[in-house]
Amino acid sequence: TSGDIYSGRVKAYRSAMVAATFLMDYENARSPSLSSNIESITSSQLHLCQLRHSNVWQATIMLAAAALFYASCIEGDDFKHSGALLAGLTAFSVIVFVCDMLIRYHYKKKTTGSDNNVQVSGDDATDDLVKLRKTRAGMWMVPLSVLLSALSLNTVFIILRREDTVF
Repeated sequence: TSGDIYSGRVKAYRSAMVAATFLMDYENARSPSLSSNIESITSSQLHLCQLRHSNVWQATIMLAAAALFYASCIEGDDFKHSGALLAGLTAFSVIVFVCDMLIRYHYKKKTTGSDNNVQVSGDDATDDLVKLRKTRAGMWMVPLSVLLSALSLNTVFIILRREDTVF
């Protein structure tokens, strides 16, 4: 029937997307973005993984980092009337980095869950290396969250400290 053919095509397309994601991770020397339990991978995880590793998202991350550097340049006394610009650049950067962390958390949550003991290659050394890379890749979220919070508070205090700040 046509329903079976459609279902088979969707399954084949989904399998190709999963394989492509694993191949892109390998080509870019990243730890696997998705779970090794292929049946547990959802369509939203596939789409978010593709979004996060796309050139557009990487350019957005670079733009957010550049906005942070530019915001640090306008904090001085020479730029007394730039409170809105400082707040806007900081808010843009914080929002982009928080979205990046949320996207990563969403498509990684099943990877670090119940299938954490799945062997990747059968070789204990390789499996330990993969687990170590996954652990290191996830460790940056806490320091980044602390730094983004501190940056936001710093920006608020800088703006409130200025007597002649114009919005």
